[in-house]
Amino acid sequence: VLVFLVLVVLLLPAVEHRVTLATAELSLPTRKDRTIPGILVIAVTIFVVATGHNALYTYIAPWVSQVGGVPLDGVSGELFAFGLAGAVGLVAAGVFGDRFPRAALPVAIGVVILAVVLLALLGPGSPIATTLLLVLWSAGFGGIPALVHARMLHTASLRVRDLGSAIITIAFNAAISLGALLGGLVLDHAGIAWIPWTLVAIVTLGL
Repeated sequence: VLVFLVLVVLLLPAVEHRVTLATAELSLPTRKDRTIPGILVIAVTIFVVATGHNALYTYIAPWVSQVGGVPLDGVSGELFAFGLAGAVGLVAAGVFGDRFPRAALPVAIGVVILAVVLLALLGPGSPIATTLLLVLWSAGFGGIPALVHARMLHTASLRVRDLGSAIITIAFNAAISLGALLGGLVLDHAGIAWIPWTLVAIVTLGL
């Protein structure tokens, strides 16, 4: 982290975050900025979607081995494929996010829901189906964080963009812990096979 901090300071251009007021323009308090409600809607959306995602993602290794039928020595390969697919999803978000700024995010969330529904139905006992659907799930989710930040930047006024970025980041990180907690509760009380349906229910709410 310290190395990257030095690289940021040395290599990235300085950004002026203060907004110059026009003649006779009043400086309103942040809470009165008209774009704050939009930022909060985006933050709640990513909080819900990421909570559902992490409910299953936290327990992906035991699900793959115990339900998906993947041998234990193949789990690392599944996780590697999952990571690569997420990178592909991020590239796709970069390609389509600017062209279709309103549609890209709902489509990506829809891909996640579809992939995990099929995973819950077709994945048990089938390593091939499990692998393919994990890849589809990761490709769908891989671009969502970037699309959410892009939507926030399109929504927020210049004076609250830094605040908006912080709110989105807090929402995403809070969702990681809450998703893990919910997934653990489902694991304890209903069994690991039900965790994908937990993701589907929560992410559908986010959509």
